[in-house]
Amino acid sequence: MERAPESSREVTENGVRGTLREKSARWAAVAHDVSLAWIAGGVLVAAVAALLLFQVAPSREMAGQVGQAIFDWLGRLMLVLSLVAAGSRLAIQRGAAPPPARSPAGTSVSRRPFPLDLALLGVMLAASATLALWLTPAMAAIWETAPHDPGGSGLMGADKTRFMRLHGLGNLLYIVLFGASTLLIARRALVTR
Repeated sequence: MERAPESSREVTENGVRGTLREKSARWAAVAHDVSLAWIAGGVLVAAVAALLLFQVAPSREMAGQVGQAIFDWLGRLMLVLSLVAAGSRLAIQRGAAPPPARSPAGTSVSRRPFPLDLALLGVMLAASATLALWLTPAMAAIWETAPHDPGGSGLMGADKTRFMRLHGLGNLLYIVLFGASTLLIARRALVTR
């Protein structure tokens, strides 16, 4: 006579596969790691593309138009991926965290996420939201409404200065996204060994 599986665990001839909660945590870990990899890779590819674009485009005007389209799309993608990374990180913690362990002294030991991980995810969410919801649209508004040099060298005057300030801030935020995602990938790789 066969016994029923123990406490919601799925049992096979190879042994225990895990609860639904543990399986969900494994899928969340995949979503977390893939979203972080896409953030780091996306920023790196976009940086290389932007550098090449301004070297090979027939004019700065044309390079600016193409760059604006790329970074408009990239900013929104970074926000979505940052939300996936943060949400899946919470799901990992919820699904993988067993009850608090007991130390030899009998006190419980916390299994909450390391505060640095949560801080980095918060910084990533803030940076990507700033890029997608404010900075890129502000740059697009300047690009579309400001006068452009008739010789094809891009914006002119005070509008160019405002645009370049926002551009510098955008570069900084993309560097922050790249650094934070890379650090989180490295931390997960070290923790899961």
